Formats: sequence, structure tokens, C-alpha cells
Amino acid sequence: MEVDEQSGPGGSSQIFCLRWIKREAAKPVPDKILLSNDELKQAIEDGSAIKQESESDQSDASEPESENLNKPTEEYDDLKEFDLDNYDNEEADGNDLGLSSLVVFASNDDDPYIVSNKDVSDESENEMLENEALKLNQDDNLLVCGRCERDCSLLEIHVYNQKTHDFYMHHDIPLSSAPLCMEWLDFDAGAEDENYDKGNFIAIGNINSVIEVWDIDVLNTIEPAFTLGVKMKKQRKMKSLPSCHTEAIMDLSWNPLSRHNLASSSADQTVALWDLRVGTQSRVFRGHREKVQSIEWRPNDTTCLLSGACDGRVIALDMREEKKPTGKWKVDSEIERLAWNPDDTSYFAASTDSGSIYYCDLRKPRAPLYIWQAHEKAIPSLTISSGLLYSASSDGLLKTWRLQEESAVEVMEKDLKMGMVHCFHTNPDVTGMLAIGGEKGGVRLWNASSYEEISKYLGDDDVTEESGCDATIKKEVNGIEARSVKKNKTNSETFSKSRGPKLAQPKSKKLKKRHLNSKRKQMRALLYNS
Repeated sequence: MEVDEQSGPGGSSQIFCLRWIKREAAKPVPDKILLSNDELKQAIEDGSAIKQESESDQSDASEPESENLNKPTEEYDDLKEFDLDNYDNEEADGNDLGLSSLVVFASNDDDPYIVSNKDVSDESENEMLENEALKLNQDDNLLVCGRCERDCSLLEIHVYNQKTHDFYMHHDIPLSSAPLCMEWLDFDAGAEDENYDKGNFIAIGNINSVIEVWDIDVLNTIEPAFTLGVKMKKQRKMKSLPSCHTEAIMDLSWNPLSRHNLASSSADQTVALWDLRVGTQSRVFRGHREKVQSIEWRPNDTTCLLSGACDGRVIALDMREEKKPTGKWKVDSEIERLAWNPDDTSYFAASTDSGSIYYCDLRKPRAPLYIWQAHEKAIPSLTISSGLLYSASSDGLLKTWRLQEESAVEVMEKDLKMGMVHCFHTNPDVTGMLAIGGEKGGVRLWNASSYEEISKYLGDDDVTEESGCDATIKKEVNGIEARSVKKNKTNSETFSKSRGPKLAQPKSKKLKKRHLNSKRKQMRALLYNS
């Protein structure tokens, strides 16, 4: 059974990029930002100053028209009760602009507008529930999604647990502009000790030519941990421009073996290598003639990077030096996405905007091994896992292919019914579990190993085992709301679309631990509903 989430009228909410985070990469309990009284007063004063400046600018701009507005006419007789002549002289209502409208006191005891009763323990109980709801288990995966609404953009962090089937939004982060791509990395550029420089960060590439790096382990944050590059508006005012991208960031790729290196591609036709230790570009490659849409580090390699652009060329770059590429391949249309074969890293696949897929050998430049027409429209999402290639297209279809020596054979086709598919990513800890984002329907999980057509090509070790329930219980779940399709004797949990899971008391002591873990979702539902 399929559950769709219509987010906004006419599919105004879209998911353009998403990324799984492996287990135990995040802190069990995230940090919270709490401002001191001095910092809070300073933020309010800054916000008031900004508001006064904006009001003065508006008053100066409206002076020429003030005489005409003050002339009495019969048309305004019906509006006397609103006293529009003195509208600008009314006292401020306290809704300051900027940071001051977002800050709160660290404790309700410090807030003069809240009368607290210390004899009542409701506040402490709610705080305990909130801390328990935010706590992560060792077997939890995080899923980060870039959601774009009509009037805002958000970074949503979801939690997924394979055993308990929990899938819910943990917290979100407001973004200044629409995210075009993202990449996870664990290198903490601000760590004081080099031996303890691991963190949990998401790098976001946006249309303003800037890479924002956000700390996922921090709640209530309104600014990124650090940024790479300069916004395009500021570039026009700068006399000497530092080494940075000048147009939108199209793709990002982090190297886990060389953790301080982050590669980026841009619409300015360049590929850059960033040194996160100093926050600057260490290499810049200019081998393409159109915007570079996709880049991918070769698995288990610190030197080879693939880049694909709208000029129809795929280039294998040696990131050690700015010299001639080690290989080039020419295709008949624009490159959309690149994907390495993790089982044999000498091979990779490239998808195009015409719906074709090219399978190539790194050792044999110029000509691909074979080509096939996979979709009718562009293929923005592509990945290879366990000998199977997954492709998602703007035609709304998700297809699975079996790679052979001379051709690819279609294994399965799925109509996702979510409009154009923009992105998907495979879970690093659960084989066959894909997170999918598109034009509508929010974010969706799809368990490929639950289908017999696919599972027969996977080994016994690769097939996902559902603990305590039928393996087909959760083929698909919606991003925010989830419910199970089936249940058996050992699993008494059922999902409600509006109020989360309703859990029956376990009859066996063996199920007690699982029952307690699943209660986390109930507590979160109560917190959000309240």
C-alpha cells in the first residue's frame, strides 16, 4: 500500500536533494543553542536598530506623497474608525525583525512575561519528554532532505529505525536559499584537537554560488557552521575576488579517505577542490565548456574524480595536479548523473537528459562499453549497488537493471506517482532501502529487497531481514506519516496516519525492549501535536 503526502497546493513543496547518514555518526543527544542574558539583550538591540533604520528609510521614501494622502476626501469616510492618519505613529507591537524575533530566554524563570509556578512540575516533565524524544539509538539512521516551499526552504532531518519501523522528522533548519545539492561529511574544521576532529555535517550547495556547511548535531541553529565561497551579489562589489565559484553550485562530493577534501562543481564550468582545513580552493579544473552537473570520487581512491557536464563530456580528473585529464568520454546529450560500480571501480555509468545510460570502462577512454535507452525523459538519479543499477527519471518511473558484460537487462519498473523524481539515495546500513524525493509526495522510502524480482539477485546476506514481522510489511512508507501494510502474530504495532503508532502491550518479555523503543515515536507525536 502506498501513502502519498501532498505538501502544499499543486505540489508546491519539492525535494531536490537528500542524503542518508550512517548509524552512530550523530550524537546520541544533540546540542542546543542557548543564549545568555547579555547575548539576548544584544540580539534584541540589534534587531530594534535594524527595524528603526528600515522605518526611517520607508518614511523618507513616502514624504513626497504625504501631502496628497492627508487631503480629506469622501472616499475615506468609511475608514475613519481605523485612524489611518496616525497609523505610522502607533507604538511598536514588539515584533522585531531579524534575529530578535527568533531568540528566547534560556529559562522561563528569566522571562518577565511568564509567571512560573515552581510548585508545578509540568515544565520539568515536558523537558524530560522532549529530551527523550530527541535521543537517538545506536541503530538509528538519519535522513537529511532539502525541502523547497513556495516561500521558504528547509533542511529536514528524519530518523529511521529498521527494527522498530520508526520514521519521523527529528528537527529542521531554515535555509536562506533553495538547496540544489548536498553531501555528508564528518570532518570538523573547527576542532581544536586534530585527534578528535570528527563531527556530523551536511554541506549544501545553493544557487548563490556558496557552499553552506551545517552541523546536524546542533538544534535551534540559524547559521551554518561555516561557508565556502562568496555570494554572487557580494562578488560584484569586490575589487579583488578570491578563488571561488561565480555561479550556482551543481554538485558536491566528499572523499572519506582524504577527509579534509571536498569537491564541488558549478554552473561556471569549473570543478574545484576545497581544503576544509583553511576553507579555500586548492585546485580548480576548467576542462568543460558548459555547466558541470555531476561529480563523483572513485571509491577507495583519493586521486580520481569523475565530472560530467552539459557539454556531453565525462572527464576523469587527477586531483593531485591541475594537468590533462586521464580519460574523456563523449556522449550525444547532456550528462545528468554519474555513478561508480562499487563492486568493480574500473566501471561507471552516466545518465543523460535524453533518457540514455552509458556504461563505461575507466581503462578504455572515449567509447562506452554499451548504451541503452532506459527512460523517455531525463535521468537525474542513478546509483549502482550489489550488481544492480537503479535509475529514476523525470517521467516518474523508477527502474532496476541487471548489469551484464555487453548489455543491461531490466529487472523491475515502478511508477512512483510523485511527478518528476529529482533524487534518491541508498541507505548505507540497510541493503535495498532507497529514500526518494520528487515533485510531490514529500520524501518516500522504498525497500527494493522486499520485491521478489529484485531479491533473487541479492545474496542471502544482502536481503533485508525485518525483525519480528513479515519481510513485506513495509515496502513503502511516506516521509512524515507511516503505516504498516500487514502484521503477524509477533508484531502488534499498527500505524495511524494522523496520530502515529498505536502500540499494544507485548505479551512476551522478548518484545519488551522493542516496545519501549517504539514508544519514542508516541512521545514525539505528543510533542508535535501539543
